[in-house]
Amino acid sequence: MPNRFQPIARRFAQILLAVSLAALAGCVVTARRPAPPALVPYPSPLAGPGAPVVGRSIRHAVSKGFKALAGGHPEAALAHAEHAGEGVAATVLKAQAEMAADPAAAQRLLEGIVQQAPGYAAAWLTLSVAAERSGNEKTALEAARRGASLWNAPRWRQRVANLQDRWITARLARARAAVADGAFPRAARLANAVLALDPASLDAHLLKARALLGQGNAAKAAASLAGLPDVPKVIAMRGRIAESEHRWAEAMGLYESLPAGFPGRDAMLTRAKNRWRISNLPTYVGEAIESKDVTRAQLAVLLVDLVPEVQAMAAGPVPVLPDIVGLPEQREIVAAVRAGLLDADDLEHRFFPARTVSPAEIRTAINRLYRMLGRRTPRWCTASAPSAGCIPVASPVSGRAVFQAMMPLLDSGGSR
Repeated sequence: MPNRFQPIARRFAQILLAVSLAALAGCVVTARRPAPPALVPYPSPLAGPGAPVVGRSIRHAVSKGFKALAGGHPEAALAHAEHAGEGVAATVLKAQAEMAADPAAAQRLLEGIVQQAPGYAAAWLTLSVAAERSGNEKTALEAARRGASLWNAPRWRQRVANLQDRWITARLARARAAVADGAFPRAARLANAVLALDPASLDAHLLKARALLGQGNAAKAAASLAGLPDVPKVIAMRGRIAESEHRWAEAMGLYESLPAGFPGRDAMLTRAKNRWRISNLPTYVGEAIESKDVTRAQLAVLLVDLVPEVQAMAAGPVPVLPDIVGLPEQREIVAAVRAGLLDADDLEHRFFPARTVSPAEIRTAINRLYRMLGRRTPRWCTASAPSAGCIPVASPVSGRAVFQAMMPLLDSGGSR
């Protein structure tokens, strides 16, 4: 190679070597770069409102301890806490380091600190995490709220919101679903869990009352509403409790006091009025409702006396039926035949009042009643194709079964 090219070659070799060393150095630096610290769920003992003023050595020890804790080294953090002494900042760091192994012990340490320094936000926020991990929801939520009130930062406000969503909002939603499913014991447990955290929760009190009422315990349901304000939701629930105990007049008064636009007010008031009216009907009406095997005379009583419009709409000719003369149900039988709800024997001029009725006769009579009132006929259950929400009628037909089949008419006020 000519001599004039040797300096150029040496220079090129030097450049290649420098580039290679730089690349190697970069790899080394990248390999040694520490991972970013983990985001621990509590602040440094030295941060935030109310944090103690400490000397340089204590600050250095606590800072190194918290950095070790954020890096996932609680043993090193505990060693730094011991080196920092017995002050409140060192004690909070010690609790943070011990929390994973023994959250209950950490909670006890922190409860002492917040009593000693009630304005120390970091201690309250750390106490909230320790209490959560030890299963003490009430202390966890109260400490989170106190810490966020002292240190009004988005992170700590969000922690309060998260705890409330998990322990209050989500439980209320599950309690509502349980009530809708008829799982009343579960609904009561969920409502009680909310009340343990938020004794003033109106929704929890109402759900508890509804769950107790669903279990047939009207007295406890009423007691769960004691001391609550007379707001519409509470008044409506008190009306339901009164209904369950057949105190119809009281229920009517409660429903009438509700605002005109309150959801379901008119339907609840109509239902209570109908029950009150039924409670004042002749004794044979009650006997028909409680009958285990309904007769034709009792069916006429239920059709006519439970729906007053039938009497006014009975426009057919007055039948001559010797076999009903003198019966307590004579008036209702005549009205049912005139309205076309029940048939009489035109040849023999007989009604056969003592004969029991079949499910088919019940369905026919009630379908006629619904049509006469301008209502859609019920959806009846059948053995071959049962479906949700259908109305069952089996033999022997009880008065309660007839009453339940007519319930939609009673609760909506009859005709439309």
